[in-house]
Amino acid sequence: QNIAGWVRLHVRGAPAGGRIVLRHAETVNKNGTLNTHTNRKAEATDTYICKGSPEDEYYEPRFTYHGFRYVEVTGYPGTPSLSSIIACAVHSDVESTGSFSCSDPLINRIHSNFRWTMLNNMVSIVTDNPVRDERTPCQMDANCIYEAAIQNFDVQQYFKKWLGDIYGSTSNPDWSAGQVLGPWLMYKYYGDKRILETFYPSAKKEVDHCTASAAGTNYWSGSFGDWCPPFTDGTYENSFSEGEVVNTALYHYITGLLSEMAGILGKAGDSIKYAARADSIKIAFNEKLFNSSTNKYGSGKQITYIMPLLSGVVPENRKSQVVENLVNNVSVEGSGHFGSGIYGTSFLADLLCDYGHADAALTLFTRNTYPSFGDQILNHDATTTWEQWGTIKTGREMQTYDHAMFSGADKTFYTRFGGIIPATPGYKTIIIKPNTPQGLEYVKSSVRTVHGLVISDWGKSGRLFKHHINIPVNTSAIVHIPGDDPGKVFENGVIASGSEGTRYLRTENNYVVFEVGSGYYNFYSEIP
Repeated sequence: QNIAGWVRLHVRGAPAGGRIVLRHAETVNKNGTLNTHTNRKAEATDTYICKGSPEDEYYEPRFTYHGFRYVEVTGYPGTPSLSSIIACAVHSDVESTGSFSCSDPLINRIHSNFRWTMLNNMVSIVTDNPVRDERTPCQMDANCIYEAAIQNFDVQQYFKKWLGDIYGSTSNPDWSAGQVLGPWLMYKYYGDKRILETFYPSAKKEVDHCTASAAGTNYWSGSFGDWCPPFTDGTYENSFSEGEVVNTALYHYITGLLSEMAGILGKAGDSIKYAARADSIKIAFNEKLFNSSTNKYGSGKQITYIMPLLSGVVPENRKSQVVENLVNNVSVEGSGHFGSGIYGTSFLADLLCDYGHADAALTLFTRNTYPSFGDQILNHDATTTWEQWGTIKTGREMQTYDHAMFSGADKTFYTRFGGIIPATPGYKTIIIKPNTPQGLEYVKSSVRTVHGLVISDWGKSGRLFKHHINIPVNTSAIVHIPGDDPGKVFENGVIASGSEGTRYLRTENNYVVFEVGSGYYNFYSEIP
């Protein structure tokens, strides 16, 4: 298992002054020797000088940690056993609050890799990787993992501390959009308005900085953008992608969110001002980057559809055509694979589900050829998520095999396949709307919210759909059950519309929709 942490060394009977050297790395060469390529300049080396006592001696480093999967030991007296070295995984004390599993073993392994990667990159600060000499407090990676981390762990205090660490810093949106996204998502999932109050000045400073930057001609064209999409040589220079599209879309997105934050905080003037600014960004974005004859943005890569759809700049009368282009890119041009980098990978599957293409979203996670998480796991035994889609081939690559950014895709498992979404801040009201693609037979998902445990477990058997749901005390939910006839939806053995605590609302888009109060529910329906 690739971890962040260190090893506990146990030695006995060593001569006084004997030196035991421990070197750490993620991979080994074909001949079994340590491969330190992904360490870059990080020595990742601990040296213990034995005191020479006949008693047991133990050593753990106290002032460093490493990202590693393998340890090379030299200078050990005699032959070490497995008990001579214990791997100690280390991360900030964030309690596990989410649980997900499904009928597909590969997706379960991907989910495990995502969780490990997030934890390995939450050692005090949010890092991009725990391995190499860099280990930066990477705001860009944090932007993409906020929601996934919130689904899995109690990070309310952790992310508040992090947002305090980066308070007031400004940069391009692809780096510093988290000044707005972070507080907004914390408010969305934890319901504490004080988060918005505390971090509003920093969010506003970032948006105003973006406004000044956007005045420059093609100012963002050479920035990170959709960092590290699939490409062949893995070099630093080729890791940049679609900086102008990504940054301009994020600029629109965070400006609109800032307007909403201002409205919630009673800052009416700011709310109006930033809403108007968002509208002007949308107009300029479409004038410059949208091809109305092809319904494509920019170069037509996956990210050039993902970011406009995510940020809301696509004109309503062109949305279906843009979605169709995105689906074609994924399913036909990409043969069902991710063709995206840091931002696209985090949001692509969400968007496909939201626009009715859950089967295509599932395919992204079940592919086992490059570029895919399945390729990393099944063909290369990955236990964490990589910075680049492929393995090192030329020796010039900028790569780590424990990089936080792509683990942001984990939120899809909870919010789309499990279908658990807060309808109002802090899950006071909840939406349960599972996407049920053809390749999944069941999903078990739960999130412990500030109001209590939300459960969404569903399964299919032929055309029979079963859905077991728990809604916490003092909350309510809007539940979407697959079906097209409310008379064929049952809850606890009776027609659901007549079941206690259940109220039929409507039928739409192959879902029968109910409002329910707190409690445990067992729904059954016939899949259309």
